[in-house]
Amino acid sequence: MSVIINDIGPIIEPPALDDIVTAVGTVMSQPSMKIAAERLASIHGTTFTAMSEADWITFANQLYTPFSEGVTLRYDKRLGDTIRGEHKAAPEEDLWPSFSAMKPIPHLLLHGENSRLLSTNTVEMMQQRHENMELLTVPNQGHAPLLWDNLSQDRILSFILQHA
Repeated sequence: MSVIINDIGPIIEPPALDDIVTAVGTVMSQPSMKIAAERLASIHGTTFTAMSEADWITFANQLYTPFSEGVTLRYDKRLGDTIRGEHKAAPEEDLWPSFSAMKPIPHLLLHGENSRLLSTNTVEMMQQRHENMELLTVPNQGHAPLLWDNLSQDRILSFILQHA
């Protein structure tokens, strides 16, 4: 058994979480895939710094699906209502004990170099608590790394083969 964690940890940075809570389920549709890609670039362009126009279109195609009036996000709009409602978007309890419980299990942490959700400080604390945790910092990526690049794919495959 092994675990691969994609840019999340026991501490979630509040400003990044606020951004997610503000955005999820608010603007679900766009008139075209190109405009959807432009919206994604306007939201995530400061953390996904090496994306081309074609990459943003590819990303939009992963998140949106065509419908009669354009394209719409592929998740339930009510997800936004849930995280803005009485349920907190982030757990209030201390998640360090849960992370520490994974110590005997090999794991790989993928950390977006520009992630606002998982701070470098939290990554360092995770490494201190689990000295055998493997880490890949994905260049030019925010939360969560898209895993399109050869570096990420090769490291994931290697980790899986090593722990199969």
